[in-house]
Amino acid sequence: MREEIRKIQDMMEAAEYVTDAPVATSIHLAMRLRKPLLIEGPAGVGKTEVAKVMARMLSTNLIRLQCYEGLDASTALYEWNYQKQLLRIQADQAERRSWEEVSSDIFSADFLLERSPITYVDNVRAPLLVMQGANDPRVVKPESDQMVERLRELGREVEYVVFEDEGHGFTKRSNQLRGFRLAADWLEQHLSR
Repeated sequence: MREEIRKIQDMMEAAEYVTDAPVATSIHLAMRLRKPLLIEGPAGVGKTEVAKVMARMLSTNLIRLQCYEGLDASTALYEWNYQKQLLRIQADQAERRSWEEVSSDIFSADFLLERSPITYVDNVRAPLLVMQGANDPRVVKPESDQMVERLRELGREVEYVVFEDEGHGFTKRSNQLRGFRLAADWLEQHLSR
């Protein structure tokens, strides 16, 4: 076994994760090539744990977002500190501030919980592909627009594709094929650098 692979295994074990050579090799290559590591598999095989261990090894934040039925962007991306918002509203009512003044404050970054992915947008370094259904009721387009806009302001590489005739997920065969093609091309471009 190559020394670099053994070193990754040792680092993972120091972070309390026992791994084998294929996983360590994949992580080594992702780190060496500075490319994303895509891990898939059934529930319970340790995908999230590998990500947690890598975050500990690299002393960085882990952002994990898994979309599923009933989870929308307002819940996943913007996790609000409701208690803090309520206290602020009550204090502002005592001062007789207008709703316009109050709402501009309570929906600011100061009231987001730090575990909300939107609070980590400044830390995104890897290229990003965002495919958005314009009519998505769960991951609404204005929130994706905001993420993409902020990433572009930061000079991050982000490709943003909006499917005007789709909602959450792709239901039209032509859009499914286009989405797969876009994703394959994007991965080939970014993994072959």
